[in-house]
Amino acid sequence: MQERKNFIMLLFSLTVVLFSWVVHYLHRGIGWLDNYILASQMEAGTPAHLLPLLNGLFFLPIILLIASGILFYQNRTQPLLPVMLTLTLTFASISIIAGGDGLVEYHFSIFMVLASLAYFEQVRLIVISAAIFAFQHIVGYFTVPELICGTDAYPFTLLMIHIFFVVFTVGVILIQIIARQRYVRMVTEKEAQHQNIVESLVSNISSTSESVMEHISRLDAGAQEASSASKDIAYSLNDMVEGANQQLAESRKSSEEIEEVSKDVQHIIDQSKQSMAISESTVSLAQAGEESMASTEKVMTDLSGAVHQMDEVAGRLQSRSQEIEKTLGLITDISEQTNLLALNAAIEAARAGEAGKGFAVVADEVRKLADQSRQYANDISSVLDGLLSDSKDLAEVMTLGREQSGAGIDQVKETGERFVRIVQEIERVASDTKTSFTLAETIGSRMNQLRDVLTTINHVADKNRSGIESISATSEEQMATFTEFTDSTTSVTEKMDGLQRQILTMQQDMRN
Repeated sequence: MQERKNFIMLLFSLTVVLFSWVVHYLHRGIGWLDNYILASQMEAGTPAHLLPLLNGLFFLPIILLIASGILFYQNRTQPLLPVMLTLTLTFASISIIAGGDGLVEYHFSIFMVLASLAYFEQVRLIVISAAIFAFQHIVGYFTVPELICGTDAYPFTLLMIHIFFVVFTVGVILIQIIARQRYVRMVTEKEAQHQNIVESLVSNISSTSESVMEHISRLDAGAQEASSASKDIAYSLNDMVEGANQQLAESRKSSEEIEEVSKDVQHIIDQSKQSMAISESTVSLAQAGEESMASTEKVMTDLSGAVHQMDEVAGRLQSRSQEIEKTLGLITDISEQTNLLALNAAIEAARAGEAGKGFAVVADEVRKLADQSRQYANDISSVLDGLLSDSKDLAEVMTLGREQSGAGIDQVKETGERFVRIVQEIERVASDTKTSFTLAETIGSRMNQLRDVLTTINHVADKNRSGIESISATSEEQMATFTEFTDSTTSVTEKMDGLQRQILTMQQDMRN
């Protein structure tokens, strides 16, 4: 601000000095207004003995202007510069009055200078200029009145009127400057108070924003950690879903195979019933007499074929039982894998803290279901062991029946004398057939139990898969929520960064 004032006043001083040159040239060079001066009974021109003083007054403002320009060039806010410009304007006005033959019109330059000096808003400059003008008028009136009033016959009373108006103007200017300085000081104090309030407000806002940023950082870190835990849980749940689907597929496959075995067992039961009927008929025919030998031989042949067929069925039953045993091994592996996945899910839920309590409960339920699946698999294995044992017994019985039926046919063909022995063998075959029928019924009952167990396993596996899929969907929703929360914290962080930049800008503006 002071630099701008100095620059403007330097230009104004240059203008006034140039005006002084013009006045000197007009009056001293071409004699402008000489006729008017003579008509006014004033002396035209300057006495010879006053020319050195007039020349000094002409060059003094120029010297002061040059010195002011040098000071401004060296330092535009030089504290001495306003004083130099005040002296330049004051002596330029004095030079104008002296160069203008003391005409009263040129005395108005005094008021111009005083009004222009008010721009500095410094009382001491007005006082300095007024004191110089007063000294000029009073001392000059008694020593060189021609340079002040244009004549040595100028009334002192008129001179005092000049001085009165100068003093009055100075007083008004000083009052205005003092009033303005008081107003500026009051405004400055108010601005200082307001600035203190604003600085306090900005400081509080900055502190609050920093606290908010810190909390947002913590929330963002927690959200990222929870999101990472949710992702791990989601991956574990996906593995559990795949394991549950595999377990359900294997269970259904086992159920289908058990159904096939049940059909074979029912076929064995039917054949056993048929064998019992044939055995009883054969015994009746053998006891009826020798006449039925041919018929008995045919029946024995049929019986031998049935025994062979039963032997094949027993072999298939044993093969099916082995396949079921392999399937049970897969079910056991799947249940162990499910149990391991449930344990991993429980660990990840524990890492997630409060957000993973729900997953921990579900993981515990999944583990329980896996334990139940393994228990059911053990039960099926026990039943299957009994089935394998009975299958072996049945195979042995079928082998024995085949051998005995073959021997009976040979004996019928070889000799009728051994008819009694054949009857005894047939009775033994009938007894064995009853035993096979009993074993077949037992196998059928156990197969029905095994089918019920597999149905239960399928139901549990299906329920397990549904629960895991529900957990997986919930985990994905939670991940989406964490992602949205992270986006929100990022947006808030960006806005808080913008607020911090605005606060820094306000603080810099207030300092400036």
